Amino acid sequence: MKISIHHHPNGKKSYQFPVWEVRWSERDATGKAVTKTAWPKSKREAEALAAEKRRELTAHGAAHASVSSSERAALIRFREWQRATPGAPDLSAVVESAIEAFSAAQSTITVTEAIRQRLEDAERRKLSPRHQADLKSRLARFATAFGMRPLSAVTVDDLSHWLHGLGVAPKTWENYSLALGSVFSLALDRGQIPANPASKLKAPKAAPSDPAILTPQQASALLAVADPAILPLLVLQAFCGVRRAESERLTWGEIKLEGKEPFVELTSAVTKTNRRRNPPIPKNAVAWLRTCRGLPGASLEISLSAYRRHLEAASAAAGIDWSENLLRHSFGTYRLAVTKNAAQVAEEMGNSPGVVHSHYQNTTSRENARAWFNIMPEKLQPSELLPRKSI
Repeated sequence: MKISIHHHPNGKKSYQFPVWEVRWSERDATGKAVTKTAWPKSKREAEALAAEKRRELTAHGAAHASVSSSERAALIRFREWQRATPGAPDLSAVVESAIEAFSAAQSTITVTEAIRQRLEDAERRKLSPRHQADLKSRLARFATAFGMRPLSAVTVDDLSHWLHGLGVAPKTWENYSLALGSVFSLALDRGQIPANPASKLKAPKAAPSDPAILTPQQASALLAVADPAILPLLVLQAFCGVRRAESERLTWGEIKLEGKEPFVELTSAVTKTNRRRNPPIPKNAVAWLRTCRGLPGASLEISLSAYRRHLEAASAAAGIDWSENLLRHSFGTYRLAVTKNAAQVAEEMGNSPGVVHSHYQNTTSRENARAWFNIMPEKLQPSELLPRKSI
């Protein structure tokens, strides 16, 4: 560090009176030499500042005068790498990054503790109760397998092996992957791990296929035997495109059956996407919902376990092998066949036009679609119940 003192008897820059100038050079955070300047008002102040800077130079040099052979070799290695790597960062940035990574790797936070922190974070951010319950359920399975392991010791191979060992469908695999990723992402943000291995996971590809749907006859059979506790929920899914979880959050006050254009009022607190939408209620669904509203037990309030229990009983009685989103896929298929407008159907379903088009385009006839939206409660006859079979 070079230090010099200059006197300007006639003033300099914005100073219109005699001043002193002290200049010195030092290294910035990137290791680059920079010149610093100060403007004392007297010779005494200039000499005092220069002396202070000399003391700093002496102290800094004494502390770092010795460089080991391994440190010198590391510097040479860095310079060779920097010359061969376009856009490479400077030495200071590399060192800081390495220190941060090493410090994070020393963290002793376990998988169990990281999961606890993630669930607390979800509660603090006021995620929906169903979202929190789903997250807790998925992460509990992971904790059983990896609970006391340091989170920083879990590799992408560990995650991939565990996920594939679940033996689940690609979409379920993806949902588990997202849940795990949220744990590692939070820990990474908090400096508890050096990297997020879940970000490197590669999801299995699902074989292309049309989504399973019900025929109008199967839907008639299902609604004919469904318990009143779930009947309005099934109607909302089948004829209005409402998601199962969304239908379970509704009240009768949000189902607008009166007026020229009946609709379901789905607030941002109810929808999966947190965006309001008001899907129309077709005439047959109006008839069903008016019938349901007068039935004992049709309150729309039901636990997930009770819903599934009633649904299993109804689908078994109707001879249907149930799969998730069966009614929602049916609605999308038949509604698109009627409207021929993917954007409209996407708005009603709370989805994207691209997904609607790729899933439901040209998969059924308009005749079948008209039959679907013509399923009326008074038209159901016991003879329409189907024998037990797979769809």
